[in-house]
Amino acid sequence: MSEKAMARADFLMSLVLIAFGVYVTYVSWRMPRFEETKSSIWAAPGLVTGLIGLLFIGSGVIFFLRATRANGHRIEIDRSAIAQWFDEPGNRRLVITCVLCLLYGAVLVGRMPFVVATAVFVFVFIFGFEFKHGRPLAATARSTAIALAVAVPAALAVTLVFEKLFLVTLP
Repeated sequence: MSEKAMARADFLMSLVLIAFGVYVTYVSWRMPRFEETKSSIWAAPGLVTGLIGLLFIGSGVIFFLRATRANGHRIEIDRSAIAQWFDEPGNRRLVITCVLCLLYGAVLVGRMPFVVATAVFVFVFIFGFEFKHGRPLAATARSTAIALAVAVPAALAVTLVFEKLFLVTLP
C-alpha cells in the first residue's frame, strides 16, 4: 500500500476508533455500579470496558494526528475507488464481518436468550466463512460439525465468564 493510501486509511480508521471508543466509554459509564452493596470501585463491571473505550479513543487520536500530518485527511472518493475497494477479498470479508456483528447486536441479542444468540452468531460466522460452493457433501458436513462444536462451548464460555467472573447481567 502506498504512503498516501496508508495515510488515508489511517485517517478513516482514526474516525472509526474515536467514535467506537466514545460509544464504548458511554455505555460502560451507564453500566450498573455496586455502590448500594458497598463494594469496591474496582468491582464495577464497566471499569475495564471504560478503560478499553478510553484506549480506543487514545489510539484514534494518535492515528488522526499522524494521518493529518501526512495529508491523509484529503480524501477523493469516486465510483472506481469504491469498486476497487470491494474487489479485494479482505475488504469483502470485513464488510461481511461488520454486517454479521450488527445483526448479532441489533437482531439476535435481546430477542432470544444471550447464550442462544451467541451460539447462533458464532455458528453462522464460522460456517459462513468456511462454506465453499461445489465442495463435496462430506466436507460441508464436516465444516458444519466443526462450527457447531465450536459455537456451543464458546457461547457457554462467554456467558459464564460475563455472568460469573465479570458480574455482568446479560440480556
